[in-house]
Amino acid sequence: MDKIIRRIYILVLFLGIGYMVYALMIGRNTIVSHVEATATRQLVPYETQTKPDGTHEFLLQTDEQDDRVSMAIQFLSSHQYVEVYDGDSLLYSVTAEPSLFGHTTGTGINFVLLPVDARLIRVCITPVFAGSSTSEPVFYYGDALAMYRSVIRSSIPDAVMSLVIIILGAFMILYWLITRKRIGQSPAVLYFGIFSAMIGLWSLNETNLMMVLCVNRIVWSVVGYMMLMLLTVPFIQFVRFFLEIKNPRVCNMLCLSYCILTVVLTVLHMTDVWEFKKSVWVIHLMMLLGLSYMIAALAVHVRREGFDHKARTNLIAFVLLAVSIVADFIAYYMGLQQTDILGKIGILAYILLLGRESASDALEKVDEGRKAEVYRTLAITDVMTGLLNRSAFEEWEAQCEPEKNMVLVTFDLNNLKHCNDTFGHAAGDTYIIDAAKMIRHVFGTVGKCYRIGGDEFCVVIADGRHLDLKRYLTKLRRQQEEYNRENSEVKIHIAVGYAAYGEEHTNIEDVRSRADTYMYRNKKQMKEEEV
Repeated sequence: MDKIIRRIYILVLFLGIGYMVYALMIGRNTIVSHVEATATRQLVPYETQTKPDGTHEFLLQTDEQDDRVSMAIQFLSSHQYVEVYDGDSLLYSVTAEPSLFGHTTGTGINFVLLPVDARLIRVCITPVFAGSSTSEPVFYYGDALAMYRSVIRSSIPDAVMSLVIIILGAFMILYWLITRKRIGQSPAVLYFGIFSAMIGLWSLNETNLMMVLCVNRIVWSVVGYMMLMLLTVPFIQFVRFFLEIKNPRVCNMLCLSYCILTVVLTVLHMTDVWEFKKSVWVIHLMMLLGLSYMIAALAVHVRREGFDHKARTNLIAFVLLAVSIVADFIAYYMGLQQTDILGKIGILAYILLLGRESASDALEKVDEGRKAEVYRTLAITDVMTGLLNRSAFEEWEAQCEPEKNMVLVTFDLNNLKHCNDTFGHAAGDTYIIDAAKMIRHVFGTVGKCYRIGGDEFCVVIADGRHLDLKRYLTKLRRQQEEYNRENSEVKIHIAVGYAAYGEEHTNIEDVRSRADTYMYRNKKQMKEEEV
Protein backbone atom coordinates (compact mmCIF):
# COMPACT_ATOMS: atom_id res chain seq x y z
CA MET A 1 0.00 0.00 0.00
CA ASP A 2 2.93 2.35 0.74
CA LYS A 3 4.21 2.00 -2.82
CA ILE A 4 0.73 2.64 -4.24
CA ILE A 5 0.32 5.81 -2.15
CA ARG A 6 3.82 6.94 -3.13
CA ARG A 7 3.12 6.38 -6.83
CA ILE A 8 -0.25 8.15 -6.67
CA TYR A 9 1.37 11.14 -4.94
CA ILE A 10 4.23 11.21 -7.47
CA LEU A 11 1.64 11.19 -10.28
CA VAL A 12 -0.31 14.04 -8.66
CA LEU A 13 2.98 15.86 -7.98
CA PHE A 14 4.02 15.64 -11.63
CA LEU A 15 0.55 16.73 -12.77
CA GLY A 16 0.75 19.71 -10.40
CA ILE A 17 4.26 20.62 -11.55
CA GLY A 18 3.16 20.26 -15.16
CA TYR A 19 0.22 22.59 -14.57
CA MET A 20 2.50 25.16 -12.89
CA VAL A 21 5.05 24.95 -15.71
CA TYR A 22 2.26 25.31 -18.27
CA ALA A 23 1.01 28.35 -16.38
CA LEU A 24 4.49 29.90 -16.37
CA MET A 25 5.01 29.27 -20.09
CA ILE A 26 1.54 29.99 -21.50
CA GLY A 27 -0.02 32.37 -19.00
CA ARG A 28 2.27 35.35 -19.50
CA ASN A 29 -0.42 37.35 -21.34
CA THR A 30 -3.35 36.70 -19.03
CA ILE A 31 -3.04 40.06 -17.24
CA VAL A 32 -3.46 43.30 -19.17
CA SER A 33 -2.08 46.56 -17.82
CA HIS A 34 -2.03 49.90 -19.66
CA VAL A 35 1.23 50.92 -18.07
CA GLU A 36 4.02 48.47 -17.45
CA ALA A 37 4.64 48.23 -13.75
CA THR A 38 7.87 50.04 -13.49
CA ALA A 39 9.91 54.79 -0.06
CA THR A 40 9.20 57.94 0.38
CA ARG A 41 6.09 59.22 1.97
CA GLN A 42 2.73 57.74 2.67
CA LEU A 43 -0.27 59.22 0.92
CA VAL A 44 -3.46 59.27 2.94
CA PRO A 45 -6.61 59.47 0.76
CA TYR A 46 -8.48 62.70 1.39
CA GLU A 47 -11.69 61.08 0.21
CA THR A 48 -12.87 57.45 0.14
CA GLN A 49 -16.14 56.00 -1.07
CA THR A 50 -17.61 52.57 -1.77
CA LYS A 51 -19.87 52.03 -4.77
CA PRO A 52 -22.79 49.56 -4.95
CA ASP A 53 -20.79 47.11 -7.06
CA GLY A 54 -18.18 46.82 -4.28
CA THR A 55 -15.64 49.14 -5.92
CA HIS A 56 -13.59 51.20 -3.47
CA GLU A 57 -12.58 54.60 -4.78
CA PHE A 58 -9.69 56.55 -3.27
CA LEU A 59 -8.80 60.16 -4.11
CA LEU A 60 -5.12 61.05 -3.63
CA GLN A 61 -3.40 64.42 -3.87
CA THR A 62 0.28 64.70 -4.83
CA ASP A 63 2.75 67.56 -4.20
CA GLU A 64 2.11 70.58 -6.42
CA GLN A 65 5.73 71.72 -6.32
CA ASP A 66 7.11 68.33 -7.52
CA ASP A 67 7.63 68.30 -11.32
CA ARG A 68 9.94 65.27 -11.62
CA VAL A 69 9.02 62.80 -14.35
CA SER A 70 9.94 59.73 -12.30
CA MET A 71 7.36 60.15 -9.53
CA ALA A 72 4.97 57.28 -8.87
CA ILE A 73 2.51 55.84 -6.40
CA GLN A 74 2.89 52.36 -4.97
CA PHE A 75 0.29 50.10 -3.32
CA LEU A 76 -0.60 46.44 -2.89
CA SER A 77 -3.61 44.75 -4.45
CA SER A 78 -4.78 41.22 -3.70
CA HIS A 79 -7.27 39.51 -6.03
CA GLN A 80 -8.61 42.90 -7.11
CA TYR A 81 -9.16 44.76 -10.36
CA VAL A 82 -7.29 48.05 -10.36
CA GLU A 83 -7.80 51.27 -12.30
CA VAL A 84 -5.82 54.46 -11.73
CA TYR A 85 -6.98 57.78 -13.27
CA ASP A 86 -5.55 61.26 -13.62
CA GLY A 87 -8.83 63.11 -13.93
CA ASP A 88 -10.64 61.15 -16.64
CA SER A 89 -7.44 59.82 -18.19
CA LEU A 90 -6.70 56.16 -17.42
CA LEU A 91 -3.06 55.78 -16.34
CA TYR A 92 -2.91 52.17 -15.21
CA SER A 93 -5.11 49.11 -14.89
CA VAL A 94 -4.88 45.52 -13.80
CA THR A 95 -7.47 43.17 -15.25
CA ALA A 96 -7.59 39.49 -16.09
CA GLU A 97 -9.41 37.50 -18.75
CA PRO A 98 -10.87 34.09 -17.77
CA SER A 99 -8.40 31.29 -18.53
CA LEU A 100 -7.27 27.87 -17.30
CA PHE A 101 -5.58 29.72 -14.45
CA GLY A 102 -8.75 31.41 -13.27
CA HIS A 103 -9.77 35.03 -13.72
CA THR A 104 -8.24 36.45 -10.56
CA THR A 105 -5.46 39.03 -10.74
CA GLY A 106 -3.43 37.46 -7.93
CA THR A 107 -1.53 39.48 -5.35
CA GLY A 108 1.03 42.06 -6.44
CA ILE A 109 2.66 45.41 -5.78
CA ASN A 110 1.57 48.15 -8.18
CA PHE A 111 3.93 50.91 -9.32
CA VAL A 112 2.11 53.66 -11.24
CA LEU A 113 4.19 56.32 -12.97
CA LEU A 114 2.49 59.71 -12.84
CA PRO A 115 2.46 62.49 -15.43
CA VAL A 116 4.39 65.62 -14.45
CA ASP A 117 1.19 67.66 -14.06
CA ALA A 118 -0.78 64.98 -12.18
CA ARG A 119 -2.14 66.34 -8.92
CA LEU A 120 -5.45 64.56 -8.22
CA ILE A 121 -5.25 60.78 -8.62
CA ARG A 122 -8.27 58.50 -8.46
CA VAL A 123 -7.68 54.82 -7.62
CA CYS A 124 -10.55 52.36 -8.13
CA ILE A 125 -10.17 48.89 -6.60
CA THR A 126 -12.81 46.20 -7.19
CA PRO A 127 -12.68 42.74 -5.57
CA VAL A 128 -12.53 39.95 -8.15
CA PHE A 129 -14.70 37.79 -5.92
CA ALA A 130 -17.88 39.47 -4.80
CA GLY A 131 -18.35 39.60 -1.05
CA SER A 132 -14.68 39.02 -0.20
CA SER A 133 -13.36 41.34 2.49
CA THR A 134 -10.15 43.24 1.82
CA SER A 135 -8.11 45.62 3.91
CA GLU A 136 -7.67 49.22 2.79
CA PRO A 137 -4.43 49.58 0.79
CA VAL A 138 -1.59 51.77 1.96
CA PHE A 139 -0.42 54.26 -0.69
CA TYR A 140 3.13 55.55 -1.02
CA TYR A 141 4.36 58.45 -3.15
CA GLY A 142 7.90 59.12 -4.29
CA ASP A 143 10.58 58.43 -6.84
CA ALA A 144 9.70 55.22 -8.76
CA LEU A 145 13.22 53.79 -8.82
CA ALA A 146 13.81 54.58 -5.15
CA MET A 147 10.57 52.84 -4.12
CA TYR A 148 11.35 49.87 -6.36
CA ARG A 149 14.78 49.45 -4.79
CA SER A 150 13.38 49.94 -1.29
CA VAL A 151 10.86 47.13 -1.75
CA ILE A 152 13.55 44.77 -3.03
CA ARG A 153 15.97 45.71 -0.25
CA SER A 154 13.44 45.27 2.54
CA SER A 155 12.35 41.85 1.24
CA ILE A 156 15.85 40.35 1.07
CA PRO A 157 15.77 38.81 4.62
CA ASP A 158 12.48 37.05 3.79
CA ALA A 159 13.82 35.80 0.46
CA VAL A 160 17.09 34.59 2.00
CA MET A 161 15.25 32.58 4.66
CA SER A 162 13.05 31.03 1.98
CA LEU A 163 16.09 30.12 -0.11
CA VAL A 164 17.77 28.52 2.92
CA ILE A 165 14.67 26.37 3.45
CA ILE A 166 14.68 25.35 -0.24
CA ILE A 167 18.39 24.48 -0.14
CA LEU A 168 17.95 22.40 3.03
CA GLY A 169 15.07 20.52 1.41
CA ALA A 170 17.04 19.89 -1.79
CA PHE A 171 20.03 18.67 0.24
CA MET A 172 17.87 16.16 2.14
CA ILE A 173 16.34 14.84 -1.09
CA LEU A 174 19.80 14.44 -2.64
CA TYR A 175 21.13 12.79 0.54
CA TRP A 176 18.30 10.24 0.50
CA LEU A 177 18.85 9.43 -3.17
CA ILE A 178 22.54 8.77 -2.48
CA THR A 179 22.16 6.73 0.71
CA ARG A 180 18.81 4.93 0.33
CA LYS A 181 20.30 1.70 -1.05
CA ARG A 182 23.65 1.76 0.68
CA ILE A 183 22.35 2.06 4.25
CA GLY A 184 18.61 1.45 3.79
CA GLN A 185 17.78 5.09 4.56
CA SER A 186 14.27 5.73 5.86
CA PRO A 187 11.84 7.54 3.49
CA ALA A 188 11.38 10.08 6.30
CA VAL A 189 14.39 12.02 5.00
CA LEU A 190 12.96 12.09 1.46
CA TYR A 191 9.51 13.25 2.52
CA PHE A 192 10.90 15.88 4.89
CA GLY A 193 13.10 17.16 2.06
CA ILE A 194 10.12 17.43 -0.32
CA PHE A 195 8.05 19.17 2.36
CA SER A 196 10.86 21.63 3.14
CA ALA A 197 11.55 22.44 -0.51
CA MET A 198 7.86 23.05 -1.23
CA ILE A 199 7.21 25.21 1.82
CA GLY A 200 10.34 27.17 0.94
CA LEU A 201 9.14 27.72 -2.63
CA TRP A 202 5.71 28.76 -1.39
CA SER A 203 7.29 31.12 1.14
CA LEU A 204 9.57 32.65 -1.51
CA ASN A 205 6.56 33.18 -3.77
CA GLU A 206 4.85 35.20 -1.04
CA THR A 207 7.72 37.69 -0.63
CA ASN A 208 7.65 41.25 -1.94
CA LEU A 209 10.73 40.42 -3.99
CA MET A 210 8.77 37.91 -6.10
CA MET A 211 5.81 40.30 -6.34
CA VAL A 212 8.11 42.93 -7.83
CA LEU A 213 10.15 40.65 -10.09
CA CYS A 214 7.27 38.48 -11.34
CA VAL A 215 4.70 40.84 -12.80
CA ASN A 216 2.26 38.14 -13.92
CA ARG A 217 0.81 37.41 -10.49
CA ILE A 218 -2.10 35.29 -11.75
CA VAL A 219 0.38 32.55 -12.65
CA TRP A 220 2.32 32.83 -9.41
CA SER A 221 -0.93 32.79 -7.48
CA VAL A 222 -1.66 29.39 -9.06
CA VAL A 223 1.85 28.21 -8.14
CA GLY A 224 1.32 29.26 -4.52
CA TYR A 225 -1.96 27.36 -4.15
CA MET A 226 -0.53 24.26 -5.84
CA MET A 227 2.46 24.27 -3.48
CA LEU A 228 0.18 24.43 -0.45
CA MET A 229 -1.87 21.47 -1.68
CA LEU A 230 1.14 19.33 -2.62
CA LEU A 231 3.11 19.78 0.61
CA THR A 232 0.55 18.11 2.92
CA VAL A 233 1.17 14.53 1.72
CA PRO A 234 4.96 14.55 2.22
CA PHE A 235 4.46 16.14 5.65
CA ILE A 236 2.13 13.36 6.79
CA GLN A 237 4.37 10.66 5.33
CA PHE A 238 7.37 12.19 7.09
CA VAL A 239 5.56 12.15 10.43
CA ARG A 240 4.56 8.52 9.94
CA PHE A 241 8.05 7.27 9.07
CA PHE A 242 9.90 9.54 11.50
CA LEU A 243 7.77 8.51 14.48
CA GLU A 244 7.76 4.91 13.20
CA ILE A 245 3.98 4.45 13.20
CA LYS A 246 3.41 0.75 12.60
CA ASN A 247 -0.17 0.95 11.33
CA PRO A 248 -0.19 3.10 8.16
CA ARG A 249 -3.93 2.87 7.56
CA VAL A 250 -4.87 6.39 8.69
CA CYS A 251 -1.80 7.91 7.00
CA ASN A 252 -2.52 6.19 3.69
CA MET A 253 -6.20 7.10 3.84
CA LEU A 254 -5.38 10.78 4.43
CA CYS A 255 -2.73 10.85 1.69
CA LEU A 256 -5.03 9.19 -0.84
CA SER A 257 -7.81 11.65 0.06
CA TYR A 258 -5.46 14.61 -0.34
CA CYS A 259 -4.26 13.41 -3.75
CA ILE A 260 -7.84 13.05 -4.97
CA LEU A 261 -8.81 16.41 -3.45
CA THR A 262 -5.83 18.13 -5.11
CA VAL A 263 -6.89 16.84 -8.52
CA VAL A 264 -10.54 17.76 -7.94
CA LEU A 265 -9.78 21.32 -6.74
CA THR A 266 -7.42 21.88 -9.68
CA VAL A 267 -10.01 20.70 -12.20
CA LEU A 268 -12.68 22.91 -10.57
CA HIS A 269 -10.28 25.86 -10.73
CA MET A 270 -9.39 25.26 -14.40
CA THR A 271 -13.07 25.00 -15.37
CA ASP A 272 -13.92 28.21 -13.45
CA VAL A 273 -16.40 26.33 -11.23
CA TRP A 274 -14.62 26.96 -7.92
CA GLU A 275 -11.38 28.91 -8.03
CA PHE A 276 -8.49 28.38 -5.63
CA LYS A 277 -9.22 31.71 -3.93
CA LYS A 278 -12.70 30.49 -2.99
CA SER A 279 -11.59 26.97 -2.02
CA VAL A 280 -8.53 28.10 -0.05
CA TRP A 281 -10.30 27.24 3.22
CA VAL A 282 -10.34 23.60 2.06
CA ILE A 283 -6.58 23.77 1.46
CA HIS A 284 -6.08 25.26 4.92
CA LEU A 285 -8.25 22.51 6.38
CA MET A 286 -5.99 19.93 4.72
CA MET A 287 -3.01 21.51 6.47
CA LEU A 288 -4.79 21.56 9.85
CA LEU A 289 -5.67 17.87 9.46
CA GLY A 290 -1.97 17.23 8.77
CA LEU A 291 -1.12 18.93 12.08
CA SER A 292 -3.81 16.86 13.81
CA TYR A 293 -2.25 13.68 12.43
CA MET A 294 1.09 14.81 13.84
CA ILE A 295 -0.49 15.20 17.30
CA ALA A 296 -2.10 11.75 17.07
CA ALA A 297 1.13 10.13 15.84
CA LEU A 298 3.09 11.82 18.65
CA ALA A 299 0.59 10.47 21.20
CA VAL A 300 0.99 6.95 19.77
CA HIS A 301 4.78 7.27 19.94
CA VAL A 302 4.69 8.47 23.56
CA ARG A 303 2.38 5.63 24.57
CA ARG A 304 4.70 3.10 22.91
CA GLU A 305 8.16 4.53 23.66
CA GLY A 306 7.53 6.99 26.49
CA PHE A 307 8.33 10.71 26.45
CA ASP A 308 11.79 10.19 24.95
CA HIS A 309 14.13 12.60 23.17
CA LYS A 310 12.36 12.14 19.84
CA ALA A 311 8.98 12.90 21.42
CA ARG A 312 10.30 16.04 23.13
CA THR A 313 11.87 17.27 19.90
CA ASN A 314 8.65 16.67 17.96
CA LEU A 315 6.58 18.46 20.58
CA ILE A 316 8.79 21.55 20.36
CA ALA A 317 8.76 21.34 16.56
CA PHE A 318 4.96 20.98 16.55
CA VAL A 319 4.53 24.14 18.64
CA LEU A 320 6.83 26.07 16.29
CA LEU A 321 5.03 24.85 13.19
CA ALA A 322 1.55 25.36 14.65
CA VAL A 323 2.33 28.93 15.71
CA SER A 324 3.82 29.66 12.28
CA ILE A 325 0.84 28.26 10.39
CA VAL A 326 -1.65 30.09 12.62
CA ALA A 327 0.32 33.32 12.07
CA ASP A 328 0.18 32.75 8.31
CA PHE A 329 -3.55 32.04 8.42
CA ILE A 330 -4.17 35.22 10.42
CA ALA A 331 -2.05 37.22 7.99
CA TYR A 332 -3.95 35.76 5.04
CA TYR A 333 -7.49 36.23 6.36
CA MET A 334 -6.70 39.75 7.60
CA GLY A 335 -5.42 40.65 4.13
CA LEU A 336 -1.93 41.54 5.30
CA GLN A 337 0.70 42.22 2.67
CA GLN A 338 2.74 39.03 3.00
CA THR A 339 3.62 36.14 5.28
CA ASP A 340 4.60 37.40 8.71
CA ILE A 341 8.36 37.24 9.24
CA LEU A 342 7.84 35.55 12.62
CA GLY A 343 5.92 32.78 10.91
CA LYS A 344 8.77 32.31 8.45
CA ILE A 345 11.33 32.19 11.27
CA GLY A 346 9.17 29.57 13.01
CA ILE A 347 9.02 27.43 9.87
CA LEU A 348 12.80 27.68 9.43
CA ALA A 349 13.33 26.76 13.10
CA TYR A 350 10.98 23.78 12.68
CA ILE A 351 12.89 22.53 9.64
CA LEU A 352 16.28 22.98 11.31
CA LEU A 353 15.11 21.24 14.49
CA LEU A 354 13.56 18.20 12.84
CA GLY A 355 16.20 18.23 10.11
CA ARG A 356 18.85 17.87 12.81
CA GLU A 357 16.89 15.02 14.39
CA SER A 358 16.47 13.30 11.02
CA ALA A 359 20.18 13.75 10.29
CA SER A 360 21.01 12.25 13.70
CA ASP A 361 18.86 9.21 12.91
CA ALA A 362 20.51 8.92 9.51
CA LEU A 363 24.01 9.05 11.03
CA GLU A 364 23.06 6.34 13.51
CA LYS A 365 21.93 4.17 10.62
CA VAL A 366 25.15 4.90 8.77
CA ASP A 367 27.09 3.82 11.86
CA GLU A 368 24.94 0.71 12.25
CA GLY A 369 25.42 -0.07 8.57
CA ARG A 370 29.17 0.39 8.90
CA LYS A 371 29.29 -1.91 11.93
CA ALA A 372 27.12 -4.48 10.17
CA GLU A 373 29.45 -4.34 7.19
CA VAL A 374 32.47 -4.86 9.47
CA TYR A 375 30.81 -7.84 11.17
CA ARG A 376 29.82 -9.21 7.78
CA THR A 377 33.39 -8.86 6.52
CA LEU A 378 34.77 -10.59 9.60
CA ALA A 379 32.27 -13.42 9.22
CA ILE A 380 33.30 -14.23 5.65
CA THR A 381 37.05 -13.47 5.89
CA ASP A 382 39.79 -15.89 6.82
CA VAL A 383 41.64 -14.18 9.68
CA MET A 384 45.05 -15.66 8.89
CA THR A 385 45.26 -14.98 5.13
CA GLY A 386 42.70 -12.21 4.52
CA LEU A 387 41.07 -14.30 1.77
CA LEU A 388 37.40 -15.22 1.76
CA ASN A 389 36.75 -18.21 4.03
CA ARG A 390 34.91 -21.50 3.63
CA SER A 391 31.62 -20.02 4.88
CA ALA A 392 31.80 -17.40 2.13
CA PHE A 393 32.51 -20.14 -0.44
CA GLU A 394 29.58 -22.26 0.72
CA GLU A 395 27.30 -19.21 0.67
CA TRP A 396 28.42 -18.43 -2.88
CA GLU A 397 27.99 -22.09 -3.83
CA ALA A 398 24.41 -22.14 -2.53
CA GLN A 399 23.42 -18.94 -4.37
CA CYS A 400 25.43 -19.47 -7.54
CA GLU A 401 23.85 -19.98 -10.93
CA PRO A 402 26.81 -21.36 -12.95
CA GLU A 403 27.51 -20.19 -16.48
CA LYS A 404 29.52 -21.86 -19.23
CA ASN A 405 32.35 -19.34 -18.93
CA MET A 406 32.89 -20.06 -15.23
CA VAL A 407 36.21 -21.62 -14.21
CA LEU A 408 37.25 -22.99 -10.81
CA VAL A 409 40.93 -23.21 -9.91
CA THR A 410 41.87 -25.31 -6.84
CA PHE A 411 45.16 -25.24 -4.94
CA ASP A 412 46.84 -27.44 -2.34
CA LEU A 413 50.06 -26.76 -0.42
CA ASN A 414 52.62 -29.58 -0.61
CA ASN A 415 54.66 -30.61 2.43
CA LEU A 416 52.78 -28.41 4.94
CA LYS A 417 52.82 -31.23 7.55
CA HIS A 418 56.57 -31.72 7.05
CA CYS A 419 57.09 -27.97 7.52
CA ASN A 420 55.09 -27.97 10.78
CA ASP A 421 56.91 -31.04 12.13
CA THR A 422 60.37 -29.81 11.14
CA PHE A 423 60.29 -26.05 11.69
CA GLY A 424 57.29 -25.58 13.97
CA HIS A 425 53.75 -24.29 13.54
CA ALA A 426 54.90 -20.67 13.23
CA ALA A 427 56.80 -21.63 10.09
CA GLY A 428 53.72 -23.54 8.87
CA ASP A 429 51.58 -20.42 9.38
CA THR A 430 54.13 -18.38 7.40
CA TYR A 431 53.93 -20.99 4.62
CA ILE A 432 50.12 -20.64 4.45
CA ILE A 433 50.17 -16.82 4.61
CA ASP A 434 52.86 -16.40 1.93
CA ALA A 435 51.22 -18.94 -0.37
CA ALA A 436 47.89 -17.10 0.02
CA LYS A 437 49.60 -13.82 -0.90
CA MET A 438 50.91 -15.39 -4.12
CA ILE A 439 47.52 -16.77 -5.08
CA ARG A 440 45.83 -13.44 -4.43
CA HIS A 441 48.56 -11.51 -6.27
CA VAL A 442 48.21 -13.65 -9.40
CA PHE A 443 44.45 -14.39 -9.46
CA GLY A 444 42.94 -11.62 -7.30
CA THR A 445 42.32 -9.33 -10.28
CA VAL A 446 40.40 -11.92 -12.30
CA GLY A 447 38.49 -13.91 -9.66
CA LYS A 448 37.51 -14.34 -6.03
CA CYS A 449 40.04 -16.12 -3.82
CA TYR A 450 38.93 -18.46 -1.01
CA ARG A 451 40.69 -20.48 1.68
CA ILE A 452 38.43 -23.51 1.97
CA GLY A 453 40.61 -25.68 4.24
CA GLY A 454 43.85 -25.75 6.19
CA ASP A 455 46.04 -25.92 3.10
CA GLU A 456 43.33 -25.82 0.41
CA PHE A 457 42.43 -22.78 -1.68
CA CYS A 458 40.04 -22.06 -4.52
CA VAL A 459 39.64 -19.25 -7.04
CA VAL A 460 36.32 -18.64 -8.82
CA ILE A 461 36.67 -16.91 -12.18
CA ALA A 462 33.27 -15.87 -13.52
CA ASP A 463 34.49 -15.30 -17.08
CA GLY A 464 37.46 -17.69 -17.25
CA ARG A 465 36.86 -19.86 -20.31
CA HIS A 466 38.50 -17.30 -22.60
CA LEU A 467 41.22 -16.48 -20.08
CA ASP A 468 44.79 -17.65 -20.80
CA LEU A 469 45.11 -19.63 -17.56
CA LYS A 470 48.51 -21.07 -18.50
CA ARG A 471 49.95 -17.56 -18.40
CA TYR A 472 48.65 -17.06 -14.85
CA LEU A 473 49.89 -20.50 -13.75
CA THR A 474 53.34 -19.71 -15.17
CA LYS A 475 53.33 -16.44 -13.22
CA LEU A 476 52.44 -18.32 -10.02
CA ARG A 477 55.23 -20.86 -10.61
CA ARG A 478 57.79 -18.08 -11.14
CA GLN A 479 56.75 -16.39 -7.90
CA GLN A 480 57.29 -19.69 -6.06
CA GLU A 481 60.75 -20.10 -7.61
CA GLU A 482 61.78 -16.56 -6.63
CA TYR A 483 60.50 -17.10 -3.10
CA ASN A 484 62.28 -20.43 -2.71
CA ARG A 485 65.59 -19.00 -3.96
CA GLU A 486 65.46 -16.30 -1.25
CA ASN A 487 64.28 -18.64 1.53
CA SER A 488 66.63 -21.45 2.49
CA GLU A 489 64.32 -23.04 5.09
CA VAL A 490 60.66 -23.15 4.07
CA LYS A 491 59.99 -23.95 0.40
CA ILE A 492 56.58 -23.25 -1.13
CA HIS A 493 55.13 -25.77 -3.56
CA ILE A 494 51.53 -25.15 -4.69
CA ALA A 495 49.68 -27.90 -6.59
CA VAL A 496 47.08 -26.53 -9.03
CA GLY A 497 44.13 -27.89 -10.96
CA TYR A 498 41.28 -26.22 -12.83
CA ALA A 499 38.04 -27.02 -14.62
CA ALA A 500 35.42 -25.07 -16.55
CA TYR A 501 31.66 -25.40 -16.11
CA GLY A 502 30.15 -27.26 -19.06
CA GLU A 503 27.11 -29.23 -20.14
CA GLU A 504 28.50 -32.41 -18.54
CA HIS A 505 28.32 -30.79 -15.08
CA THR A 506 25.11 -30.61 -13.09
CA ASN A 507 26.38 -28.36 -10.30
CA ILE A 508 29.38 -26.46 -8.97
CA GLU A 509 30.50 -29.40 -6.85
CA ASP A 510 31.06 -31.42 -10.03
CA VAL A 511 33.29 -28.67 -11.43
CA ARG A 512 35.24 -28.46 -8.20
CA SER A 513 35.64 -32.25 -8.07
CA ARG A 514 37.04 -32.28 -11.58
CA ALA A 515 39.46 -29.43 -10.73
CA ASP A 516 40.56 -31.33 -7.61
CA THR A 517 41.28 -34.40 -9.75
CA TYR A 518 43.73 -32.41 -11.91
CA MET A 519 45.13 -30.72 -8.83
CA TYR A 520 45.95 -34.06 -7.13
CA ARG A 521 47.61 -35.28 -10.33
CA ASN A 522 49.74 -32.13 -10.27
CA LYS A 523 50.47 -32.69 -6.59
CA LYS A 524 51.64 -36.28 -7.23
CA GLN A 525 53.77 -35.14 -10.15
CA MET A 526 55.46 -32.45 -8.05
CA LYS A 527 56.32 -34.98 -5.32
CA GLU A 528 57.80 -37.36 -7.87
CA GLU A 529 59.95 -34.53 -9.23
CA GLU A 530 61.21 -33.76 -5.71
CA VAL A 531 62.39 -37.36 -5.34
